[in-house]
Amino acid sequence: MTGQSMITALRRHMTLTRAWLALVMLLCLAVLVWDAVRSYADHRRQTVDRLTALARVVEARTELTFQSLDLLLLETANQLPQGLVMPGDPDYLRFLKGRSFIFTDALTLSVVSPEGVIEHSSNPTLVGRPVGSRDYLDHFRAHPDDTRLFISKPAITVTNRPIIFIARAIRHDDGRLRAIALTGINPQLLGSLMKPALPSEASGAIAVLNRDGIVLARYPELNNTPPGASLAHTPMFQAHRASGRDLSVLQGGGGPDEFERLLVMRDVSQFGLVVVVTLSSRDLLDPAIDTVLADLVFLFIVGGVIVVLGRFLGGRERQRQKNQSEIALARDYYMRVLDHLPVHIWRSDILGQIDYANGTLQTFLGQPVDTLTAFLHPDDMAAWQDMATTRLSRGENSEQEYRLRRHDGQYRWMHEIAQPFHDQDGRFAGHLAACLDITDTRAVQEKLTQSNAELEQFAYVASHDLREPLRMVSSYMGLIERRLGAEANAELMEFLAFAKDGATRMDKLILDLLQYSRIGRMSAPKRDVDLAQSLSVALSNLGVMIDESRARICIGALPVVHASDDDMVRLLQNLIGNAIKYALPETPPQISIGATRENGSWRFSIHDNGIGIDHSYFDRVFRIFQRLHARDEHGGGSGIGLSICKKIVESHGGRIWVDSPGPNLGTTFFFTLPATNV
Repeated sequence: MTGQSMITALRRHMTLTRAWLALVMLLCLAVLVWDAVRSYADHRRQTVDRLTALARVVEARTELTFQSLDLLLLETANQLPQGLVMPGDPDYLRFLKGRSFIFTDALTLSVVSPEGVIEHSSNPTLVGRPVGSRDYLDHFRAHPDDTRLFISKPAITVTNRPIIFIARAIRHDDGRLRAIALTGINPQLLGSLMKPALPSEASGAIAVLNRDGIVLARYPELNNTPPGASLAHTPMFQAHRASGRDLSVLQGGGGPDEFERLLVMRDVSQFGLVVVVTLSSRDLLDPAIDTVLADLVFLFIVGGVIVVLGRFLGGRERQRQKNQSEIALARDYYMRVLDHLPVHIWRSDILGQIDYANGTLQTFLGQPVDTLTAFLHPDDMAAWQDMATTRLSRGENSEQEYRLRRHDGQYRWMHEIAQPFHDQDGRFAGHLAACLDITDTRAVQEKLTQSNAELEQFAYVASHDLREPLRMVSSYMGLIERRLGAEANAELMEFLAFAKDGATRMDKLILDLLQYSRIGRMSAPKRDVDLAQSLSVALSNLGVMIDESRARICIGALPVVHASDDDMVRLLQNLIGNAIKYALPETPPQISIGATRENGSWRFSIHDNGIGIDHSYFDRVFRIFQRLHARDEHGGGSGIGLSICKKIVESHGGRIWVDSPGPNLGTTFFFTLPATNV
């Protein structure tokens, strides 16, 4: 080859190299643009999902608050006596004060005449005072057929406090406006509901508007958009209303802070409210800008990486072969381990055919296996096949029990746990299952279940049959007392009183034992129960005790659980009754009731300021017929109340325990109940 040919070939090679590098750079640039666009789109989609979730949280909190207030107003309207009622009626005043103690979120609870004069109020000093010009008065006068809850724009009360009025019309039988049930909340309450759901970005904000676009609350607050300002004219609010949808995702400017923003607007349809969760559009661009900067750095170093990459290809291939050899050795080792595990293990393919069974399972069956159907008990065949079909169609975990025939012909109970596994590409490849022999365990459990059932039946029958002779003893004691009359001396009358008291206490013990034996066996069927309603029934049953002790009860939000309704009333009534019974002398009980979500269950707490419990008695208080005080102290009792609570909670799959700092420092009872799938 001549020198010119060599130069030409070199130039051609250099030209091809430059073209190849240029192509690589163009491809990298295209990837950069694509990556930036994808990053922005992904971040916007994730941000919209996050803001939507936060909007749902605020919606749920807001809806729960106004539902409680609506319930309060409905009860206030229903309890208003018919006919002519003098303003400030004492009986109705006591009712209003009682409801104000229960509904702690509400401010003053009042009844206003159509002329705008306060006729009844939980604050007696307000009775007879005119409320002035109020939008709820104008609304109900202009809409005589409106039966919905009315939520006003923020205003100032007659006591010079900021408030959002919540009102409901009370009408005569002919539909005329009789009065208006009225309460209110501080706008800061809505702010406290929104604060935990505030987006993490510095520009994040949450607002709650009424149906007319009036700002009820915004967090954080803006000087130019205080509560009561109108956003009805803003393009975003108008676009949301024009869409007719419950949820709108909008982006644009024209808001109160003049920034271009991403907004998620969600209707609280029950009360005509709109929840707005928003952040600045600039926050959407930041990840894309970071991606572009990172890709630019990558673009500058990609050329060097290509050169270095070639040098590593050979070594990488050798390393790959070495890794594959080590993986094969490890796989062989772990397969030997599986073969000798004292657990029956099998693996099936995507069609459900067994392609591996460990040595323990083959030894148990006495032969190699490609399906379990030939070894199943005939009574378990249909259920096993249904579970296998469901498992394959959904690719899900499964857990079941069935009988499997051993090599000697004996059927043994197996507890099987199966879960899907996937190949290296993430595709479903079948199921892997492990089976434990639980024959002996089931036999013990069956005996224990039968024994428990017999014991419960014995307790019920014995306690039921014991009441008849007790009633006879008590009756004849009364006959003896009347027969002796004035002839009996004081000592004999004292002996008769002791005997009658003993019979009465024994009858009470038997009644408590009957109640204890009925739990779970004769309780109402389980269903979805609103614990707020169960608590209301329990408090109604304890009304006299609450009034006499001047107890103050603070109630938090309570969930819906799957439980027996009467069991939940009995549980709450016993725990609250104990808190009142064991109060400090001359000290009104203060009781707090709340619930928090923990994984798959709800944790409830009932805290009081009573006499407390020493740490050494924490377990003893739940034992049947156990008392920590003398029989005549703290109103007496059989010592079975907390045992009933423990049995109720455990029959619903929960647990109960107690905590106390010490004597005279109050007590807190905790219990858990499984959460529903709602």
